[in-house]
Amino acid sequence: MERVTFENRGNTVVGNLFKPAGFAQGTRYPAIVLTHPFGSVKEQVPTTYAKLLAERGFITLVFDASYQGESGGEPHFSEFPSARVEDIRRAVDFLSIHPDVDEERIGALGICAGGGYTVNVSQTEMRIKAVAGVSTFDIVPRAATASAPSASSRRNTAPTCSSAQPRPARARRPAGRSRCSPSSLTTPGST
Repeated sequence: MERVTFENRGNTVVGNLFKPAGFAQGTRYPAIVLTHPFGSVKEQVPTTYAKLLAERGFITLVFDASYQGESGGEPHFSEFPSARVEDIRRAVDFLSIHPDVDEERIGALGICAGGGYTVNVSQTEMRIKAVAGVSTFDIVPRAATASAPSASSRRNTAPTCSSAQPRPARARRPAGRSRCSPSSLTTPGST
């Protein structure tokens, strides 16, 4: 396990990166970013999933959301949905430029409220090639989403939503999502 950090909106986000059993330098691995439940931290349930997935050949990244755990942000122990969604984008940024990660095979797994955030971000974050949730929960009340913009208008505005902080060239979203299935995240040597 390697302790890592990345930035989101002026906050330092703290995470743990797990590498596959039998990790070989110079090999590019599929990766999965894991998002913790509301009121949780990276060391709890997401680390259990991260370790199991790393044993199966994935590089996995768990992190404390902004304003929670070891990550920065005040007031601490607060839940800000927009920051949580952007945390996931920044985690994908981190993975997409990591030298051991195959940037074409990045997936996302969210647990409970983290699942709701993960599904939300995957609608416009085209670098996420596979998405899954465990016991997902949408923290935004249904009434609040009734007048929300359509998925297509969110896709059209996505680049401007997160352009406040420039991303490294390799971490920028491609123009469109490539067609791939969850099986495209298979690990080296698997069939």
